[in-house]
Amino acid sequence: MTETLDVNEPVLAAPLRSAPLAPARELYTGRPAISVQCEATAPALLSAAGICVESQLGAVLTFAARYPVRSSMIGDVLETFGGVTGDVQHVLIDANRYAGTCRTIGASTLDLDWVDAQLRAGLRYALTDSPYIPDCDTAALESVLSQTRAMRRPVIAALPINYLWLKNG
Repeated sequence: MTETLDVNEPVLAAPLRSAPLAPARELYTGRPAISVQCEATAPALLSAAGICVESQLGAVLTFAARYPVRSSMIGDVLETFGGVTGDVQHVLIDANRYAGTCRTIGASTLDLDWVDAQLRAGLRYALTDSPYIPDCDTAALESVLSQTRAMRRPVIAALPINYLWLKNG
């Protein structure tokens, strides 16, 4: 016996599944692929930490461009943030060498002590203190990537590139 489809009979569509806020990411398994970024000042840290607790998002804590960043500052930032969240396993620390009037531009040496300080502070991954990478400055881009690879640590290359890299393809 062969079944036929009556073209006059309505066809029920499969129920739509609601998409998660964002897909899971490999970096922090089980967490959305979105992070909250905030300046590493007490008020901003406390606010962002509350958001992260409620939403299960990770965080990128960014030092103000106007201050020289020292490794010793990492502990204070993590203590403030972790005081609200209970842990800092889903946090990255951004040295922010790429912004402001005193930013570093183009190829420059990445600070391995900066990376090690983040890892010693208990972070799962360290973020490089990358300089600003102007449009078409492939030497600067290659410098950041090769230095990051050579570190042989759980480190993520920050790539603060000029938007024209993406616009011009």
